[in-house]
Amino acid sequence: MVKSRRAVAGLLCAQGEVLLVKRHVNAPAFPGYWACPGGKVEKHEAPPPAREAFCGLESETLAALQREFEEELGIDIYQLPCTISRLGNAVTPASSPRRFDTDFFRIDLAAKPDITLDTHEHLCMRWDSASTFWAEYLAGDLLCVAPLQRLLEQLSTQPDATMVPGLGHRPGRELGLDLVEPLHGLRILPLRSNTLPPATHTNCFILGDTPANTVLVDPSPGSPEVYAQLTGFLDSWGQPSSIFITHHHPDHHERAPQLARELGVPLQMSAATRANIDRRWGPSYLEGIDIQLLGDGDTLCTWKAQPVRLIAVPGHDNGHMALMPDSAHWMIVGDLYQGVGTVVIGRPEGNMGEYFASLRKVIALRPGVTVPSHGIALPGTLQVERTLQHRQQREDRIRSLHEQGHDVDAILAREYAQVPKALWPLARMNIEGHLEKIDAERM
Repeated sequence: MVKSRRAVAGLLCAQGEVLLVKRHVNAPAFPGYWACPGGKVEKHEAPPPAREAFCGLESETLAALQREFEEELGIDIYQLPCTISRLGNAVTPASSPRRFDTDFFRIDLAAKPDITLDTHEHLCMRWDSASTFWAEYLAGDLLCVAPLQRLLEQLSTQPDATMVPGLGHRPGRELGLDLVEPLHGLRILPLRSNTLPPATHTNCFILGDTPANTVLVDPSPGSPEVYAQLTGFLDSWGQPSSIFITHHHPDHHERAPQLARELGVPLQMSAATRANIDRRWGPSYLEGIDIQLLGDGDTLCTWKAQPVRLIAVPGHDNGHMALMPDSAHWMIVGDLYQGVGTVVIGRPEGNMGEYFASLRKVIALRPGVTVPSHGIALPGTLQVERTLQHRQQREDRIRSLHEQGHDVDAILAREYAQVPKALWPLARMNIEGHLEKIDAERM
């Protein structure tokens, strides 16, 4: 488990409105998310002399809050006529590669101050009522983390609230899980799985507008203990109407057949995924389950009354399916890119040429948010574009080395020198995939 860092965040309130900032797309944590200004508490933070309005605040916390607001907004809260209230605390889920133990504060001002936004840190800022921001979140138009969602929800009905109970609560936490919903209705339940390192979790998705049309996507608990956590969660959340598997790799469906049998619900997948599972585990793996085969363009469920359709994205796996509502507000891209680690393109089901084509296909569809199977939701297609660029650069180097007469082993030693040798067999698959693509393009 990644250790959490202490952090602070402050919600500026003035004249019936609150200030939110949109984090830069290159920010190391939650890029492109709407947020409260703030950041990490540094060691040996030193605040100015205490003032009555700040009595009761820990000195390091006050110093961090003052420094972050000066750096990000160009204002000195110590010099402003304001009062500060501690709204609550929240800790980032254990599945996140970057974790923060954050104290949230409300900073009340009589008037809106002049602000100079640090554009290296944030893309933009906006003053508006908490109820307006909350309505945008409910419409699926505001990408933000759970604590901010709780703040906006509370302040939309109680604008003067100085404490938000349960600020850090997320459904499933009592079971050791954390359901996150970065866009309303896009529910993500990271489950510890038997996936490739450095990833430790696979995102399980709960989609659908109504209980009768709720789909559980890629449940893959990696142990009986995690399986018990998942079933305990479903006991309180509600049983899905079906289970969908994006592709046949085991970290996307381990124990999913068991769950389908116990719940008595259909297991849905593409025809290629069914064939791959039968080839790898035998027909008995899916015995006794209602298997429903779906393909490109089929509707899986609804989001905000819109059809959520399947989109074929082969390459990593020939049966790989992405999911996207008709509005293109978001797309679940599975293993097209990794929020943690890198994608392996290996035979017999992987094809590097198809993988490149699928990346370009997603970019052309321009979803507002992309969600990988391992990692957090990210705005737009920037990470998909970066993945394509990185792969192209890698391929160009492999092509050059191959033309110079280097074999696969020599290319592996050069290209993956910084990668642990335990992962070299996977890296070799990628190199072989690039070489096959290069040879195919010459024909």
